[in-house]
Amino acid sequence: MALLSAVKAGIFVVQAAGNTGPSPKSISSFSPWIFTVGAAAHDRIYSNSIVLGNNITIQGVGLAPGTDTDAMYTLVSAIHALNDTTAANDMYVSECQDASNFNQDIVQGNLLICSYSIRFVLGLSTIKQALETAKNLSAAGVVFYMDPYVIGFQLNPIPMRIPGIIIPSPDDSKVLLQYYNSSLGRDGTTKKIIKFGGVASISGGIKANFSRAAPKIMYYSARGPDPEDSSLDDADILKPNIVALEITYGLLGVAVVPTQLNLKVFVHVDKNSFNFALDLTMTISTGESFAMMSGKAWQPPMLPDLPP
Repeated sequence: MALLSAVKAGIFVVQAAGNTGPSPKSISSFSPWIFTVGAAAHDRIYSNSIVLGNNITIQGVGLAPGTDTDAMYTLVSAIHALNDTTAANDMYVSECQDASNFNQDIVQGNLLICSYSIRFVLGLSTIKQALETAKNLSAAGVVFYMDPYVIGFQLNPIPMRIPGIIIPSPDDSKVLLQYYNSSLGRDGTTKKIIKFGGVASISGGIKANFSRAAPKIMYYSARGPDPEDSSLDDADILKPNIVALEITYGLLGVAVVPTQLNLKVFVHVDKNSFNFALDLTMTISTGESFAMMSGKAWQPPMLPDLPP
């Protein structure tokens, strides 16, 4: 009833359908005055890749810009760019979480190689902090290789403001590291690195590739009808007369914008065209994006009455 009062006051209310699918009548938000959002797949794939100096291309993920066209950049591993005050045996330093651990003269203008460990999965380390480290060191970009102990986790396209890529395959990560290590030039006596010979370029993963596949509800998304009276009219879950997460109606476009992931960087806010990544959480701003991109002529009470 509180939400009904909010709607009556002119507030556009959005709520997630729930993650209890695929059972019917599993929807947890079915009040007719609430805009309910389900989870759906789309036909956009954001491919990213890194091309090594030996002409091997490795696929990866990352909603990131690429490096300059036709330019190759020197690869520098985080563990080989430490400053004099950082202990070489620090087991977490390769995760690139603190710029003060590194020598900027070594990293500047190069691609910084960082490890993606289980600590990223647990939230103890973050991509955002690694990107901040690279930015503070004036790196040309970041390459994350997958720790072999991180298995069974799906990586979604992660927004990056600088050129970057995450290699999700431990085997492909091994290919990268083998190339990098074989390209190092070492002093014959001291074995210290005197030359970083490995180079690479990042293609970037901002441009979407379309497969023309029809949107479909994800298996885990809750479904109608309304468990109270079996009505299909009380919920807005991807109904034909409501814009699903990946459909455009004429001049009205809808994009999923997870604001805490800074995906707004990659969204062209325009009624005629837009770009977006797969929504990671149904409860995030789907309906708000709907209203935001609809223009001033559209009012929340009009949204459920769009033509099919």
